[in-house]
Amino acid sequence: MVIELTGVIGIMLPWLTPLVIVPTIALIGLSLFEEAASTARQWALPTVRIGAVLGMFAGTLASVLESVGDYYACARLACAPTPLPSAINRGIFAEGISYIISEMWGSGCEMTSYSQNIGGIGITKVASRRVIQYSAVTMMNFAVLGKFGAFLNTIPESIIGKIICVMLAMVTGAGLWNVQFIDLHSSRNIFILGLS
Repeated sequence: MVIELTGVIGIMLPWLTPLVIVPTIALIGLSLFEEAASTARQWALPTVRIGAVLGMFAGTLASVLESVGDYYACARLACAPTPLPSAINRGIFAEGISYIISEMWGSGCEMTSYSQNIGGIGITKVASRRVIQYSAVTMMNFAVLGKFGAFLNTIPESIIGKIICVMLAMVTGAGLWNVQFIDLHSSRNIFILGLS
């Protein structure tokens, strides 16, 4: 919550160049291809260890970096101007508030920008907030209708996996699009890009 309220991300934006954003978005898109075909795993009883807490903190920072990259990718796919630092700070702050609310409801997971939704924007070419709002209300209504859930459960996992692969390809492409803003004549930049 401190990161969101202090506007640290807005201050860090000069250092969050395309050289940082490209690998972040590309790795998110590429790393999830394996998960698209796998099945859900069972959850165990929770334990609290300092190593796990520090790991989750690192994951939260990675999520913030992912969100910054997602904002740029979304702006690119929606043909919108590059987001301002103040807009990015507000977005990260809203994600922090939604995380607190989700924890109070006991969901146990962080709420963040979702790269697959940005891939959906790339596929459908629809970036209207109103469409997203109507879709959210529709999904919430369908969540309480057991028959609709049963229908969705009949869709084979292989089909779902292929759909997710297409969306992740769009996310990866949107992330790699930022390579054009990197000075590739610099051996330093090439090394950082290659290493990441």
